[in-house]
This record gives sequence, C-alpha cells and structure tokens, in this order.
Amino acid sequence: MKYLFCFVICIPTLLYGQVKDVDDNVYTTTKIGNQEWLVQDLKVTHFQNGDQIHQAKTYQEWNQAAKAQKPAWCYYMNDAKNGAKYGVLYNWYAVNDSRGLAPKGWRIASLEDWNALITELGSYHEGDALKSLSGWSERHEPTNETGFSALPSGWRDWELTIEEDHGFDFLGEVVQWWTSTNVNKTEAIGMNLGYCVGYNIGEDEDPKGNGAYIRCIKQK
Repeated sequence: MKYLFCFVICIPTLLYGQVKDVDDNVYTTTKIGNQEWLVQDLKVTHFQNGDQIHQAKTYQEWNQAAKAQKPAWCYYMNDAKNGAKYGVLYNWYAVNDSRGLAPKGWRIASLEDWNALITELGSYHEGDALKSLSGWSERHEPTNETGFSALPSGWRDWELTIEEDHGFDFLGEVVQWWTSTNVNKTEAIGMNLGYCVGYNIGEDEDPKGNGAYIRCIKQK
C-alpha cells in the first residue's frame, strides 16, 4: 500500500512549471539532474522580435529555403494536426538565426547540454527514460522516468525526393532534434532518439536543410 501511494504522488513532481513562447504557446518543464528542460518540442512560428518565420507548405518551398539558406518551418507531412501533436520542424537556418526561437530565459540545447543529459541518464543506452509512454512502436520500451515525454515524431530529409514522401520519415520510430552546435558550412549536430544502432540516443552531423524539432533548456 505504501508503494502504491508513493507511485501516485511522485510522478507529478517531475513537472515543475510552465513557459510561454512569443506566440503564447504554453510548455511544461521537467528537471533532470541540474538541468531544466521543456517537456514539449517548440511550436513557435515567429522569432523573438515578432518577425514571422517562413512556413514552407510544399516540397518545393522547403528545398528552396534550404538552397537559399533561409529560415523555414513546416508541419510533419504539411499537416497542422501533426503540429498540434508534435510541434513543428525547423531547418537549422531558423535555429541559428540571431532573432532567436527560444522563449525568454531559455535557449536551444547544445550538444554539450545533450551530453550532460546523457551522462545524467547513465549512458547512450538509457534513452527509454526520455520516451513518452505512448506513441512509440512495439519494439520500443519507453519508461519516461525523467518526464521528458519525447514523442516519435520523425524528421524531414531535404535530400530525399518528392516521391519519397516529400522527405518525411520515421514517424512512430524516431525523433530528431536540432542542437545549436554548428559543424561546418553545410552541417550541424542533430540528436536522434530511438533509431541508433547499439544505443538509443546519439548525435549525427546532418545537412542544415533538414527539418528537425527543437528542445530548449533553461538558461543559468
């Protein structure tokens, strides 16, 4: 009976607060070790100064933005219902724009931030502790012990053809987030959860024209 009581009262304490972005989207937060993270992926469609970020509504528009190295966002499969559920996909040119995407007092997580999170988990093998209890395919074993509540919302590969689902892929199996960490003129670091061979969270060097989600961490 004592065990049941502890389970009921402990899980809600993973959530610590609420944050609003410039579009008045509301996010909850969770603390993992010394870090505080947003529980949801960003949905903002304006920069901090109010400038609108270009919504790429077609395959052609997305690729044009990538080639021009211009900020852009889209919904998965260009469906607003996916945006409500998963947040929105951004290219890295939006991530790196000086006008800023993160809510005030927060920033887009860097590779260093993600590595600190992985250290807190114990290893690259412990990604299940970040996964929402629902939405993942049967081969995953999510526990969401951290309250991070990651959903398998896929990503967008701008180098795939229009015949290859317009570049959208891996819904239900993987989520990819951009970090703020640059690699070179054409690539930046992305974090994958649920798709890595030998471990279930890790980084890649990805084309900046790809579409990925964003998680923010509280500034200290």
